Amino acid sequence: IEGLKANPLYIQIPLLINYQIHLRDRWSIDPFAGIYYAVGVCGRIKGASEKADYFGAEGVADRSDFGLRLGVGVRYGHGYLGLGYEIGLLNTCRVSSLKLRNSCFTLTLGYTF
Repeated sequence: IEGLKANPLYIQIPLLINYQIHLRDRWSIDPFAGIYYAVGVCGRIKGASEKADYFGAEGVADRSDFGLRLGVGVRYGHGYLGLGYEIGLLNTCRVSSLKLRNSCFTLTLGYTF
């Protein structure tokens, strides 16, 4: 729907398989794949003239989401940089004539102690 802006917030539980491919010295590449389950915590949807809850009894979306997560990371020494993509498999929209699926790109920066 044109002109609508949604801002949902989820808590996500991923289950991933990761493989570490050692290159030389302290470098490695870490591809990963798996699934996730997410629960909507809060959110708002804004239209041209109205604001409404994204979840809840009168919201437009269900709180549960389930999907796939794919990506790759690069390690050098203690540092980590990862890129990933998530795509929801469930239609979370409560309006029967519409489809609403979550998707996002992720960027992960990390340091291993």
